[in-house]
Amino acid sequence: MLNELMDMERRNIKELEEVFVYDERGRDQEDRFLPIPWFSELSILFETGKVGDLRERVDEIFELLAAQEGLSPEMLHLYYHAMLHVVYPLLHQKNVSIRSLYPGEREPEESMVTRSLPQLKQWTSDLIDRVIPVLYPDDHSPMTIVDQLCVYIETHIGEELMREELAAFAGFNPAYLSRLFRKEKGMSLSEFILQGRVAKAKTLLSQSTVKVTDIAGKVGYYNYSHFTKMFKKCTGITPQEFRKQSRTV
Repeated sequence: MLNELMDMERRNIKELEEVFVYDERGRDQEDRFLPIPWFSELSILFETGKVGDLRERVDEIFELLAAQEGLSPEMLHLYYHAMLHVVYPLLHQKNVSIRSLYPGEREPEESMVTRSLPQLKQWTSDLIDRVIPVLYPDDHSPMTIVDQLCVYIETHIGEELMREELAAFAGFNPAYLSRLFRKEKGMSLSEFILQGRVAKAKTLLSQSTVKVTDIAGKVGYYNYSHFTKMFKKCTGITPQEFRKQSRTV
């Protein structure tokens, strides 16, 4: 009975300092892992300096977690490690360790951070407060909206990138965004996307054995003949010819 009560307490991650009643029906409850597809999005928001959007998205994530009936302690540990994996590469680019974010104090222990949902949310908010000044010191402004958009495009290069969706991400009118993008990058939005897709296709063609037809889908082209046409437009040769040349070299 004691072991079962202790396990109930371990699973009690939503309510702190509350009385809960032993329930024999919950004795055989199994931990369930929920999908957490948000971390690529959080990484982009960290990297582009969109702090307001980052905090808003974190609030939405915790509202979603709080509404899950099958939320388990293991899920909180999974979130904790995933968040660290978002932050580690960004800090590494600045030659900063996660430990240096806590000068003169102990780094929060995983067991305490993941004890409950409120504690995990507080740790996330505190982590954002500590990481953002490192990524963007006073003399370095966050990325421009066009640079933010470029990061977004590179991250989603295998998806269908519609101008209207990109404009919504940037928060601009599509026509204005097109003019602004050309002014800052010296090329159109569609040209930038094309170059990004061809660059990724080149890497896959030269460094993998993935079928050319499959590579087309991986870089956002679901019509193979259109992929071949656009690739040749950029490089002067077909994808097959490029792969043959790269293998020869």
